[in-house]
Amino acid sequence: MNFTILFIFILILIWGGWALRKYIRPYFRRKQLKEWLQHHPKQAQLEISMNALSSLYRFSFSHQVAKFSQITRGLKQQVYLYGEIDLLNFIYILDKLNPNTEDVFYDLGSGAGKAVFTAATAFPFKKAVGIEIIPELITLSRSRLAKYHEQPFDNISHCQIQFIQGDFLEIPLKDATIVFVNATAFSARFWQYVLQKLIALPKNTRVIINTHTLPEQYFNLISQDYEIMSWGLTRVSLYQRR
Repeated sequence: MNFTILFIFILILIWGGWALRKYIRPYFRRKQLKEWLQHHPKQAQLEISMNALSSLYRFSFSHQVAKFSQITRGLKQQVYLYGEIDLLNFIYILDKLNPNTEDVFYDLGSGAGKAVFTAATAFPFKKAVGIEIIPELITLSRSRLAKYHEQPFDNISHCQIQFIQGDFLEIPLKDATIVFVNATAFSARFWQYVLQKLIALPKNTRVIINTHTLPEQYFNLISQDYEIMSWGLTRVSLYQRR
């Protein structure tokens, strides 16, 4: 009897911790973000952007496409686990960096392209680029890009958008000024390769990084907080290359 009670108690603790990370804390964070948006001087424009993105990705089934790719291609490594940004929260993160018409955004491991489109439609970037190694996700991203060009998305920022299929470790980032890396699922070994890629970035390049941190020797920390991603809250750090 005591063992049963203990077992139930442990299950409750595990479930409670999962629910806290996945639903409860993100719920309150989202309330804070909505209040932030209400007081933003460009509230109307940002809401138009979010509505356009919601329309763009309706019935895209990006998580299912990613899962199908992992199964059919035998991609069992942790690095291929799929996760996505929260649109409003990512706008909040990018807004901290105050992008302008000279900035070029790169998403390393861009998945279905949501971060790229968020940057391209909510801010006046010169160019937004996504690099993704999985063919099915690149196909999905490019299909969204075709839809984006077909639909009359008025009153939102428009910049050059590009999706590149390949290993982002092997693709030059010479024109990048803001780089996003969703590194939560990266193994310690793979992270070392990514870190060397980031250290090689030009001076003053800003980096948005999930979960991992960057060395003070090479980067200045701009800000750090817990933000919403598709799996719950995660630590997001903003840096600038020294």
